[in-house]
Amino acid sequence: MGIEPADKGISEKIIDGMLFRKMLVGGYINLAEKAEEINKLNVFPVPDGDTGTNMSLTLGAAVKGMDHSRDTGIGRMTDLAAANALMGARGNSGVILSQFLRGVARGLSGKEKAGLLELAKAFQYGVVMAYRAVSRPVEGTILTVAREMARGARKASREGLPLTALLEVVVESGKKALERTTMQLPALREAGVVDAGGYGFLVIMEGCLKALKGEIDTQNYEEINKGSIKDDGGQIFSPDYLTFNYCTEFFIKGTGIHIAKIKKELEALGDSLIVVGDPNLVKVHIHTNHPGEVLEICLKRGSLHKIKIDNMVDQHRNAFGFNEKDLLEEENGFEKEQELHNEGVRTNVIAVCNGAGLEEIFNSLGCVVINGGPTMNPQVRDFVEAMRNLEGDIIILPNDKNIRLAAEQAVQLVNKRAVVLPTEDIPQGITAAAAYKSTESLEKNLEVMKAQYKEVKSGGVTYAVRDTFLLGKKICKNDIIGLIGGQIAASGKEPNDVLKEVLRKMVDKKDEIITVFCGEMVGEENVAKIKDLIEKEYPDKEVEVLYGGQPLYYYLVAVE
Repeated sequence: MGIEPADKGISEKIIDGMLFRKMLVGGYINLAEKAEEINKLNVFPVPDGDTGTNMSLTLGAAVKGMDHSRDTGIGRMTDLAAANALMGARGNSGVILSQFLRGVARGLSGKEKAGLLELAKAFQYGVVMAYRAVSRPVEGTILTVAREMARGARKASREGLPLTALLEVVVESGKKALERTTMQLPALREAGVVDAGGYGFLVIMEGCLKALKGEIDTQNYEEINKGSIKDDGGQIFSPDYLTFNYCTEFFIKGTGIHIAKIKKELEALGDSLIVVGDPNLVKVHIHTNHPGEVLEICLKRGSLHKIKIDNMVDQHRNAFGFNEKDLLEEENGFEKEQELHNEGVRTNVIAVCNGAGLEEIFNSLGCVVINGGPTMNPQVRDFVEAMRNLEGDIIILPNDKNIRLAAEQAVQLVNKRAVVLPTEDIPQGITAAAAYKSTESLEKNLEVMKAQYKEVKSGGVTYAVRDTFLLGKKICKNDIIGLIGGQIAASGKEPNDVLKEVLRKMVDKKDEIITVFCGEMVGEENVAKIKDLIEKEYPDKEVEVLYGGQPLYYYLVAVE
């Protein structure tokens, strides 16, 4: 949908829904073009700097959500932007951005147009909501930059400046705040960089200003931005933006059903794929354009039961004019009274991981798996849909600090008892999952799982994505680096040498078990070789080496 030229008078003192959208499209284009630059601002030189990508995907969801609204008032447009950003939010930076938009929408709710004083006040609502999303706000982050921009907007609006001049003040306030972040956080100071999220937020506002000045072509933003970021086909809350039309769900009954293989076969046929259960009973949910093909594939695994196929285009059109509450009650969930995939389940566990081997491990421990990891964080919607497809209470294992906020937002959007257990890495997540019992209560599981994962020591071996200077030592791009508890503890040229160094620093006399998960760069064929290598170094320890298949990390290590 092209952007209609805004009236000159409106753009000076009054902002309407279409002008707001034009500005947000400009912010999206600018952000997408600089996503990789933002990603590289990661403090540690490990391959998990995805702030730019997360913010781009989140803002992209917001922009697409406004594309086909019949109501173009600023209140309606900001509502759509906020609701879609929330469900499409990825990573901590994406969640914070979505909450900022949610606050802006609250400040402009019900309005056809807004004056600049109202816009500035809405910015302040946005900052308040963004701060509330973080349990322990830290200065020197995206929050600081957003706050100072909002203060700049308030000051400019009180001085009666026109919109273009107001945004110039906002951008200048953001630049000054961003420069200060380097000195506000020790980690940023040591790495000599500014905060990545704060820079991303500044880039968005710069894009808004460029769009207003006509320096960015916002008429065909999808064509301009093609290839800048990966569009994962996430569902947008608009009937004309559904990539896949049929919500297809059913049960498979059989023996020896291989969950991971079913998921692999179905991935190419749609999105919102959920495959959960056990070798005898599996629940499948997918959005697809070929429900018959999905059923044929699964019929080879066993008998099909409770088949349900809904046309989502019809459902969306019937509900056109939805509000945020409608979004949270959308039709994607299963019927309330459904057969349990595991008789007697009181508590479910959802775990986030990336890698065929890790997925098999979590599945074997009774977990529902959401695909995600360091460089592609799952969106809030992924957690919401997974939770809706489960009966009983739910524990989420994010297994990454940058995924925790999205999980916490999701638990607030479903009418279920759900808790996020803040595991920060895969070793912690697997240790917690190993203590899980589906027939125990939520409270009992939380008590036992928390006690277990707090005791494990976590490490990993990956590679440096840029040159840096840490802990008094120069690390060059592509050097192999070892991490212990998220901190760089070793570096070298060979993964196995760094693994040995990491283990030497991790393993104490009192430790009994060493578990190593080999990544896809190591290969499943080398698992036995790695086990022999470690057993020779630690003959008195129980050594287990498993194929995780995780990308980016040669090895993940757990010591107990």
